[in-house]
Order: sequence, then C-alpha cells, then structure tokens
Amino acid sequence: MGTNELSMRLWHERELLEMLLFKLEVQAAAWPPETVAGCISPRTRSSRCWTGLRTTGIARVVDAATVAEEWGAPEGATLRELVEHAPTDPWRDVFTDHLRVLTQLVAEIGQLARRQRAAADVGDARHAGDDRRTRRRHRRVHDPRRAHARGRGPHHRHRDVSEGACPPSAG
Repeated sequence: MGTNELSMRLWHERELLEMLLFKLEVQAAAWPPETVAGCISPRTRSSRCWTGLRTTGIARVVDAATVAEEWGAPEGATLRELVEHAPTDPWRDVFTDHLRVLTQLVAEIGQLARRQRAAADVGDARHAGDDRRTRRRHRRVHDPRRAHARGRGPHHRHRDVSEGACPPSAG
C-alpha cells in the first residue's frame, strides 16, 4: 500500500511543478525582466504551488520511508535508491519515470530562474544611469538654494504673505 501512495504523491508533485513552471513562464512573458527578478520566491502569485510542494515534499519523505522499509532500502533512501531496490520491474519503471520527469522539471525551473535573474541584471544595469540622471535632475529642480535665487523658495512665499501680497481671504 505504501508504494501506491508514494507513486500518487509523486504524480501530485509532478503536477505542482508543472503548474509552477507554467505560472513562472507566464509571469516572465507578461512582466518586464526587472519586475520578474524577485518572482521565484514564495511571495509570488504561485505561492499556492510553493506551499503545495512543501507539504507534498514532507508527505513524500514519510511515504518514501515506508517504501524503503518494505523494500529493504536504507533509511532515508532517495528516489534513486528506491529505484535500485524496487522488487519488480514495473515499479522500477514507474519510479524511474517519476525521477526523470521530476529532475527535468526542476532543471527547467532553475533555468527559467537564471534567465530571469540575468535579464533583470541587464535591465538594472541599463536603468542605473536613468536613476542617477533622475536624482540629478530632481536635485537641480528642487534645490532650496536655487529656489531662493529664483524667488520661489518657501521664505519668498512667507515674505509675500507678511507684506500683504496675497489677496485677503474670503470669509
């Protein structure tokens, strides 16, 4: 019975990884790279996938321990070790397929994460000069010393009010 449960758990884990990969690909296609940089984290829209993977992973460890005990594999056996200890060829084939697909999905998610981070780094480098120019322009426009020199600083307004330059309030 533990073998069937483990196989079903691995199917569920595969589905979650496929859903996560799909959501991350959609996010990468829909958002600019600098926005997507932090998306591979539990804080993304795909947080349900991350949570599901976490809980499924914990349950998988428990199921794998049961199967390892049934099959005479070492305690804490990995999926690869369970494949080696499978008592029949059909189970060996089933778990080999699970291992192959899970490894492939994790690798694809890792490649997508690296591409997104690289694209974000390029985007950050491209926009770094913009930030400096914006700060320089902001400083030039909002420098209080320059505002007074042009007669538009806060003290100038205060002087106008105290000298009666403003129209009387309607009241």
